[in-house]
Amino acid sequence: MMGPKRDWRDARAKVEEEGRCRICHIERGLQAAHVTRREFDAPKPGQKTRWVNPDSIVPLCPVCHGAYDRHELSILAHLTHAEQRKALEDMGTIEAVRRRTDPLDYARPIQAAREAALLEAA
Repeated sequence: MMGPKRDWRDARAKVEEEGRCRICHIERGLQAAHVTRREFDAPKPGQKTRWVNPDSIVPLCPVCHGAYDRHELSILAHLTHAEQRKALEDMGTIEAVRRRTDPLDYARPIQAAREAALLEAA
């Protein structure tokens, strides 16, 4: 099943303009990675196609993009203020933004509690 049509032009232009992965700085194979989730893409007024807001996208290489999607990479420190504002608008709370964009830092207290035998390993 295919999802709704999306207008990626502005997002792709941002990726091309930046020209390198935000994390590892590689310059080839760049992908437009959603900071939050695709469900927040919304049509511009009077259109049916969902517009991918450039502030909801960061350029990542395939390796970093995959790691981010698996929640193995934190990108919060690499986001612009506009991208952070858009993520907060989409997610609703700072805690939700942190949980999505900074999973490694967010998980540290949980891991520390597990290591201290305060929580059972899941």
